[in-house]
Amino acid sequence: MKVKIQNPKATLVTIPGGNSITASVPSNSSNSASPQVIYKRYAIRNRSLVWTIKHNQNTDRFIAFLRDESGNQFNALIKTLDNKTMQIVLTQAAKGFVDVIFDISNAPVIDIV
Repeated sequence: MKVKIQNPKATLVTIPGGNSITASVPSNSSNSASPQVIYKRYAIRNRSLVWTIKHNQNTDRFIAFLRDESGNQFNALIKTLDNKTMQIVLTQAAKGFVDVIFDISNAPVIDIV
């Protein structure tokens, strides 16, 4: 996926497997700081219907990319339990990994372009 940076105060994040996103402070925002994002990969080594990830990033603002053990991307229900924990509910037991980009900025809203 190619990403066009629409804001000079933007952060480009590339995820293993070729995905990229740009996080940017909206142009109508009074916040002049660039967005601050953290990328983490979490491996789920045991087959399960529910993946619980304790990320301890102190935010509930994130985007997650789910992959099975073969590296195929899939969708599932993602619940935010609190600002340090997320839960992913699958329709069938699986193992794999989750690539997560956390927004830890003070911006009121972060656009994912």
